[in-house]
Amino acid sequence: MARFLRFLLATGLVWWLASGSGDCAAAGEPAAAVGLVVSAGRTMGEPLGDTTRFEAVREGVIDALEDIATMQTASVGIWLYGHRLAWQSGPTPGIDDNAEYLAQSNGFVAISGLLPGDDIEQARPLSAFDGGHLAALRPALDVVRPWGEAPLPAAVRAAETGFDAAATPRKGIILITDGTVSARLARRPASFDDALSACDRHGVPIHVVLVGGSASPMERHALEELARLSEGSLQTCDTPAAVRSAIPRGILRVLRGGWEADAEPEVPGRGKGGITAVKLSNSADNSAGEGGATPPVRGANTSTRVTGVVLHGGKPVPRAKVSIEGVEPDRVTTDREGHFVFEAVPDGIHEIVVEGIARNKIRESRKRLVLNSPLPAKRTVQVLLP
Repeated sequence: MARFLRFLLATGLVWWLASGSGDCAAAGEPAAAVGLVVSAGRTMGEPLGDTTRFEAVREGVIDALEDIATMQTASVGIWLYGHRLAWQSGPTPGIDDNAEYLAQSNGFVAISGLLPGDDIEQARPLSAFDGGHLAALRPALDVVRPWGEAPLPAAVRAAETGFDAAATPRKGIILITDGTVSARLARRPASFDDALSACDRHGVPIHVVLVGGSASPMERHALEELARLSEGSLQTCDTPAAVRSAIPRGILRVLRGGWEADAEPEVPGRGKGGITAVKLSNSADNSAGEGGATPPVRGANTSTRVTGVVLHGGKPVPRAKVSIEGVEPDRVTTDREGHFVFEAVPDGIHEIVVEGIARNKIRESRKRLVLNSPLPAKRTVQVLLP
């Protein structure tokens, strides 16, 4: 049996997959939907143990796909990014294409009009997956080589569009990356906020497999926030063996609808219960840098004007009391349209506490706010009343 089945056996879940609990058709439910988003940018060619980051990832992906094909438990879509185009070095760099890959895949026509920062390829759409599909896909994966930039947020956003028809609650994106984000002069730049907003549309969790230890603190923090706010997970892999176990573990979370024995606690403000949707907007310039890159961290002791709106059932909540610990004034009150303003919130991690009356009940909600984060501080949190 392949590695993924051995992994499931080790976790005691082979029985679950073989029983009626794991049979989607028998339960009348659609198959799980798994989107694999794989970085093939230049930095994925760096060493990892006795191989490279990308070679370890390729082996882990193929192992997992073999097991999914055998069990036929999920629809699978695959998106690759950063493997076809790169910028040349020098004072006036041109575009360097990966001729070896293009000659053995879908050819040079596929990159017409692309820039390296837009280099995202849908290797297969999200659809049913079996042994025949794997046989057709494997040669395409075998010729991929790490090559260019790493438009990570745009790749996640592109993958999310494949989930439009995925009505199953058991769905997720497995994002496999070394954390590098680069998209110089991209025609369609994207930020981490764009990626999260796209996944929020259809409730798609993002399970990050972070390969190697070269991600900067800012890149790692952005990925942690992407996983946390999408109700996904993050695993760090410093060896090829860790990569090979992390990929099926992420897929297992999707197959089990997010459940795992060591699952992280529910994110406050995103689970059942609570009362409001708090929509935050940061009036400071948190736009992405050139090519969709993460904005730089500002200097210490800066502050931001934070505005927001308090909603219940899609309607504004007037006269709600809003406070941010350690911020003056101690408390503000929403206007008739549910809006509030804090003029000067210092950089850092804060908690917004909202208390209001809706449908004749006193209700409370809390919202985590990160300023100076690579993930811009604007978020819509939908909270359903029980």
